[in-house]
Amino acid sequence: MRSLLIAGAVGVLAGLVAHQLGALLVVLSLLLVVVALLLTLTVIGAIVGIPLLLLAAAGIALGAATAGGALPAVLFGLLVAVIVYTRLTRREHRTLSSLR
Repeated sequence: MRSLLIAGAVGVLAGLVAHQLGALLVVLSLLLVVVALLLTLTVIGAIVGIPLLLLAAAGIALGAATAGGALPAVLFGLLVAVIVYTRLTRREHRTLSSLR
C-alpha cells in the first residue's frame, strides 16, 4: 500500500509539472543530452550516459507533447507512477526475500 501511495503522489506531481513546465522539460532534456554525451566519452561513463540519452530523448518528446495539452501530461504522470510503483515493489520484494 505504501508503494502505491508513493507512486501515485510522484505520478501526480510529475503530471502537474509536465503540464505547467513543458517548455522547461525540453530545455532540461537538452541539457541532459549534453551531460550524457560528455559522460559517454569514457568507457565507464557510457554505462550511465547511454541510459541518460534515452531518458533525455523521452523528456524532449514528452516535453514537446505536454506543452500542447493536458492529456499528454496525464499520460506522462501515469507512466512515471507505473515505473515508480514497479521499482518500489521490486525493491521491497528483494528486501523481503533476503530476510528469509
